[in-house]
Amino acid sequence: MKLELKQIEKDGSGRVVVIPEESEDIWHLYNLVQRGDRITANTVRKVSKETSSGSVSSEKRHLRLTIAVTTVDYDGEANIIRFSGKNRTESPYIKLNQHHTIEVGLNNKIQLSKGRWDSISLDILNEATNVSANAELAIVLIDSGLANLYLLTRVLAKEMAKVSVNIPKKRSGSSGYDKALNKFYDQVYVAIKQHVDFDKVKCIVIAGPGFVRDDFIKYAREEATKKADSQMLNATKNKFVSCHCSTAY
Repeated sequence: MKLELKQIEKDGSGRVVVIPEESEDIWHLYNLVQRGDRITANTVRKVSKETSSGSVSSEKRHLRLTIAVTTVDYDGEANIIRFSGKNRTESPYIKLNQHHTIEVGLNNKIQLSKGRWDSISLDILNEATNVSANAELAIVLIDSGLANLYLLTRVLAKEMAKVSVNIPKKRSGSSGYDKALNKFYDQVYVAIKQHVDFDKVKCIVIAGPGFVRDDFIKYAREEATKKADSQMLNATKNKFVSCHCSTAY
């Protein structure tokens, strides 16, 4: 689940803005929202209006509403949650406190506000949004000047970083190639440090079509030794696995 905003006050109240990206996120969201919470999301409301001739017509209006939740209905087959409650948004199309149901599915942005975020709710939020904490496998697809870093959980492969550096052709007497290559390797090194939880990840696959993958592993090991970076050094020895693949994409 993508976390776009997290504002929790000292008294425990606060709000988050999240986007469910896959089916497990819908389940997490279902467990996260409780009666009395407020959610804000885009929704559709059927509005009736009377014409000058006295006839009544209806049309659908796209609105962004906040409701105080009374019931939550989970539809696992459709990957949808239906939140029902009373409207808390001033609108010409729906009265305050009027009942409304908001449907939230995959890739729908939702703001969730709670009077108190207890430890259980915060744990659910962290489990749903912190990919690094839940990933047991990292994959770096690497070729000359290009690397893509992915973290894999039980149900999700998420791209965490992309590194792109222009590598000039190797020429005799020119240091440009070596400088660019070292710059590239350093950025990949930093990306791994930033996104991989070495305590949680069991294996880091370095895969690519040529010699670059093995050169990077050698670079990372030497760089970790220079910097006394014990976590990275241990990873290069015990968790890095070099594999051949046809492309870095």
